[in-house]
Amino acid sequence: MNYEERSRVWVSEKFRAQCRMALMDWLNYWATTGTESITDEDLREKTDQFISFAIHNPDHYAEALSVLVIGESAVTVKEDPEDEDVRAAVTHVLSTALAYLL
Repeated sequence: MNYEERSRVWVSEKFRAQCRMALMDWLNYWATTGTESITDEDLREKTDQFISFAIHNPDHYAEALSVLVIGESAVTVKEDPEDEDVRAAVTHVLSTALAYLL
């Protein structure tokens, strides 16, 4: 996907809705299961903090997340990323770049 195509996807309401739903799924998973299984204490604290912030202001964090997700290879290989592609990219970003979203 070239720059123009990525720009078109990034501003689409569908892509933003996909990012929001993937974030909601991620938040629901961690809020339901708890973060005790995260062995790295610093990462666990950041995850807890992010969950708390994102639950209270999901649109802000979904928007910030979409900025990072649009550059992920799972999203950029298709002109019209599917839900699974966006979900995989969101999970990857949240597992590797969580500190940038806080």
